[in-house]
Formats: sequence, C-alpha cells, structure tokens
Amino acid sequence: MTRRERRMWILAATTVLALLCGCGAVPDKHFYAIVNEPDAPGPSGSGPACARTVVVTPVEIAVQYDDDRIVFRTGNYEVKYFNYAFWVSRPQEMFQQLLAQKLERARLFDGVDPQLASARTHLTLLATIDAVELVATGELIEARLAMTLRLRDAGAEKTIWEHAFDTRRPVANDGRDIDVEETVRALNAIYGDEAINVVHSLRAFLPSYAGCAAQP
Repeated sequence: MTRRERRMWILAATTVLALLCGCGAVPDKHFYAIVNEPDAPGPSGSGPACARTVVVTPVEIAVQYDDDRIVFRTGNYEVKYFNYAFWVSRPQEMFQQLLAQKLERARLFDGVDPQLASARTHLTLLATIDAVELVATGELIEARLAMTLRLRDAGAEKTIWEHAFDTRRPVANDGRDIDVEETVRALNAIYGDEAINVVHSLRAFLPSYAGCAAQP
C-alpha cells in the first residue's frame, strides 16, 4: 500500500481510530453539493431551438454510487466511502435537478416539464451517472465524473441525440493531504464544462430535427 493509500484509509476510518485510542470526539459531518454556476448570456433569437417541451427523467446511477456518502477508490475493484463527507442528496437526485435547471436557463426548449407522465408526448432527457468519485492511484489524486445523456422522442420511439463523457481532473499530488472540498470543486468544474458542452451540442442539433418544428 502506498503512502497516499494509507492516508485515504486513515481519513475514511477516523471514527474507529478515535474510539480505539480515546483521543477525541467524533469528527463533524460535512455536506457537499454540485451547483450550476451563473450562465453566460445565450445567443439572441426569436424563440427556443425546439418548440417542444422536454422532461428530465429520474437519473439512473451505477449501484456503487447510489449513496449519499462520497466515494473514493484506490484501485479498480474496491469501492470505499468517506465516513464524514456526504452529498446533500443522493447524486442521481442532485444531477436531475441540476440538468433540469441548466436546460431551463438555456431556453433550448419550449419548456422543461418535471412531470414524468408528460414523457409520452414530450421529448425526454435520460441521464446515467457512470462514476462520481475521487480516484487515488499511487501519488496522484483525481476527481472523476462520467455520465451518459440521451434525448429521446417517445412519439417517434427513437433516441435523437446522445452525449457521453468520462473526465478526470487532478486534485492533489506531491505528498499533499486529501481535501474533500477540493475534490468537490474539481467535480463541479468537470460538470460545469460538460454542461456547457451539452448546451452547445443541443443548440446546434435541435434546429435541424424535424420533430422540433411544432408540438405534436
């Protein structure tokens, strides 16, 4: 086990160590959130890129990340959780709200509808979280966010647009201690960059899709 991996184990097991040695109170819990940063002004125009409403459906998530604790890994086969670092809500709930807010602000569609029942007639955005974690390999620590997004036309029974990414951003190395807040900031930066890519990609695609011409 490397020096970095030993530090990860120490951080994740703080309570157990404290109880065993009687050397202090249980550490406070800390809660973190990914947020949408303020949007840059969009292009001026007469209306949205698509005349239909989109429904952002509940986000799917890989089972190991379906937890309000923040995940870290030191290898490919074992998943660990920080004992005192939590998301404010489970990642799939947090990202569903973020994506809906991002699309509403971008004004790409006639509207963003939270009602899943409307998905039968509206376009639907389906998202899957494939990874949201801190990865420590050797002396390198990285934030990793991987997602797949699909826009589906239920009426036409087909997926009309897709965007996937698996992005890592260095958090700390050269002997520095683990900083969960720094990790969350890195994850937020990855999400922010990819959300901009999603908006730009949809803005380029939607005007060319015949199903966006009018509400069915």
